[in-house]
Parts: sequence; structure tokens; C-alpha cells
Amino acid sequence: MKKNLGKFILLLFTLPLCLHATSLASYKLSANKTIAYVKEPIIITFTAKQIDNSDNMFFLLQAKKSPDYELHLLTKRSKEVKKHDAMVTFTYILFPLKAKKINVNFDFIIQTASNQALAQSYVDDHDGGKAVQTNNKIIHLKPFVLSVKAIPNVDLIGDFTLKSKCNNTKITQYEDATLIYIIQGKGYKNNKKNILTKIQGVTQFLEVHSDYLRLSKEGYVSKKIYTYALSAKEKFNIPAIKIKAYSPTKHKVYLLTAPSYSIDVTKINPFSLTDKEEFPKVKEFFSLNEIKKYFIYIFLFLAGYITAKFSGFSFLKINKEYKFQDIKDTQTAKELIAVLMKNHYHKDIKKIIDELEELAYRKSEKNFNQIKKEVLFLLS
Repeated sequence: MKKNLGKFILLLFTLPLCLHATSLASYKLSANKTIAYVKEPIIITFTAKQIDNSDNMFFLLQAKKSPDYELHLLTKRSKEVKKHDAMVTFTYILFPLKAKKINVNFDFIIQTASNQALAQSYVDDHDGGKAVQTNNKIIHLKPFVLSVKAIPNVDLIGDFTLKSKCNNTKITQYEDATLIYIIQGKGYKNNKKNILTKIQGVTQFLEVHSDYLRLSKEGYVSKKIYTYALSAKEKFNIPAIKIKAYSPTKHKVYLLTAPSYSIDVTKINPFSLTDKEEFPKVKEFFSLNEIKKYFIYIFLFLAGYITAKFSGFSFLKINKEYKFQDIKDTQTAKELIAVLMKNHYHKDIKKIIDELEELAYRKSEKNFNQIKKEVLFLLS
């Protein structure tokens, strides 16, 4: 008998927080653990049940803020088995932020209202009046004490995976290599803003996108995508990735890894894209193809002359309208660079090409359509 009594007393002292009661309601605050690591998710549950059944009863729970922890309400479930017999369950998730003993404080508020006051509130609410008048009793709950352990210096806390993909390993000096990293898993929120370190001679552009970020009893469930656009004038290597993480569920440090990539860059001589010959070579002076070309030229000339004669527009005006159609048809800075290098390159447009490269491969405040207008004005 004494042995059983001793076990019972020991059990009382080892429970996180025990059942309490007032004349109005019984309540209990508990947690799934009282010893945890920094940023390890802890589930705190609070339940309350009405004892005094003379009035309507409502329950509120207010958590006090602290720099020692991050606390979020996951769910609040209320039910009333019968009239004046209310029950409620609050579920919170807490992330301790400092390695020490932490006190988590809550205020429990019991609100009571008579049937007459509740009925009057419906009338007042219909007329745009005040809400129900309640009598409030505030109970300062005994602090929940949490012992928090330190963890190694890591980038992520939780159970995560890392995937990578390089879309193109062979590019020209005017193209980008696209590299994608995906970090997915559960634990504390992923605050990493960058994956790659700087690579000498390589221009980097990064876009970070969160597919989802939601809270669960296992912590933040997240998927974060890092998309890089990399450009360079010479061959370069993307280093292998190693991200250190800590798993509270397995109590160990682990590495997230991604392989290295080698990017081949083909150099392009701008002058190789231009035509150096003003006329095509004539292999056979009296060939049938050449004769056909001359007839076509004569036909087009006569057609243009006749059209201009009867329409009031000159052939030169029509030709001028379509002279730079290849420039007008471009939709991006890269397309316009290619057209200018191939069909219209000369020293006067070098500055324009530099501006287009800034727009295509770097950050620039220039507007593509405005640059295109400048090109047309310069060449006309």
C-alpha cells in the first residue's frame, strides 16, 4: 500500500501541469514535453469544462509574448454537450528560441452571461447595438516551465531534403545557365536566403519562391525553391553544396548535399555574325537560277513602280517601312542583340548593344521598347 502511494505521489510531480478547478470551471494545461532543444516544436494543450451550469459560459486563453519563445495557436475546438455545459480545447505550438529555463505564461478568462443578456444581445446586434455583456473572471495560470538545450551551429532545424537541377550545362557568353535548388521538409521555418556563394567571373541572379509554408503539430511544413540565372564569358564550375542541419526527432546533425556542375561557355565573335560580302558569289554567270533571280528583281521593280504610280506612294517609302522589320519583330533584349549583331552591326550602335546586355543579363532601369525606338531612330 505504501509502495503504491509513493508511485502515485511521484506521478503527480512528474505531470507537466495538472487539473485545476474554480467554482465556475475545471481546466488543465499540459505539453507533450518539458525538455527540448532550441527551435524544437512543442505542443501545448489547454482544456476547460464548465462546472457552474446556471449561466452561459465562454472561455478565452491569452498567451503572454516573450523574446524567449515563438508561440502560435493551431486550433480552438468548442462544444456544448447540453445547455450551460460548455467545453473548449486550445492547441498551441511553441518554438523555444533560447537555451535556458523558460516560463510560458497564460491568462485564462471565464466569461458568463445570463440567458436574458444573451437574448438581448441578439436584439441589439440586429439593431446595430452592442455585443453581449459578460461577467469576466481572469485566472493567471501557473507558468509552464520548459528546460531548453542548446544545439550546434547549423543552418536548418528539422527534417529536410535538398534537390538540385541544372537545365543547361552548355551556353554561349550571351546566354544563362539555369540552376534550381529545392529545400523541402518540416521543422522550424527555413530562413535561408541564399544557397550559392559568389563565383569569380560569374554574374548571378536569384529568385526565391515558397511553394507553401504552413504550421502543423510537427512544426513548419515548407517547400522553398531557389532559382539562379548564371552567366559568364568563360567556362566555370558551380561548387558542390553542403548545408548543415539538426534533426530534433533523431537528435543528430546531418548534411544536405547537392553535386557540383561544370558549365561550358562558347565565345562568340561579334564580327562573325555580320555579312562581310556585299554581294553573293556567282559560280555560274549564266546559270538558270541567276536568270530567274534577275527576272524576279525586274518583276518586283515594275510592280513597285506601278503601285507607286497609281497609289501616290513611292516604292522607297514602302521599302523604308519594312526595312527594319526584323528589329520591330524582336520581343526581348536578347533577340534584339542577335538581330543587331547579325544584320545591322557598326560602331555607332555599340552603346545600344551595351545597354541591351545590361537589360538582358543584369539589373537595368532601361525600358526595352524605348531602347528599340532609339535603335530605329539611329538606323533610319
